Amino acid sequence: MAQIISITNGPYLVWKEKMVPALNAGIIIVNPEILNFDYLEKLTTKYLINCNEYWWTEQSAWACLAGKVHKRLLLSGKQVRVTSGTYKRNSLEINNNSYKYFGRKGMMKEYSEFEPTLDGGIIFHFAGPGKYMFKKSLPYLDAHKENEVVHITGEVEQTLSFRDKVMISSRLFLKETFKK
Repeated sequence: MAQIISITNGPYLVWKEKMVPALNAGIIIVNPEILNFDYLEKLTTKYLINCNEYWWTEQSAWACLAGKVHKRLLLSGKQVRVTSGTYKRNSLEINNNSYKYFGRKGMMKEYSEFEPTLDGGIIFHFAGPGKYMFKKSLPYLDAHKENEVVHITGEVEQTLSFRDKVMISSRLFLKETFKK
């Protein structure tokens, strides 16, 4: 008997809603006025409620909220280090705050490969696969504490390009269709 595959509306979200391409919900500074609960309810009931990859629901909701904001900034990679993606990004890509859809697995295995990521950073978010580097980074972070006010810079964040829409919707479709 053939298995019936249930497909949620999640993959269609990127085609129907304005979103930003790379958002890690670990670091967000938001004006509470942009929190449109009616819009969040619409997103939840139409796209997110049956999503199998539940951690994407929060990121998707934030990405949609950010997509609706006219003045949105992405924290500069020159100062902020989000360490998720160490399986597919190297230190330079993390320091440049770049995102990748594909990469070879196991890119950073040793702390010596990760350590250059710390240089010049002011804010660190040890997320995803990068969490395992936090404990080893403590001596470096303690030695480089800032005692003065730090001004955080940002860059204008664009909404999804056509390529981003294809990549993200394909990934959502595959993850939602072929459960682990």
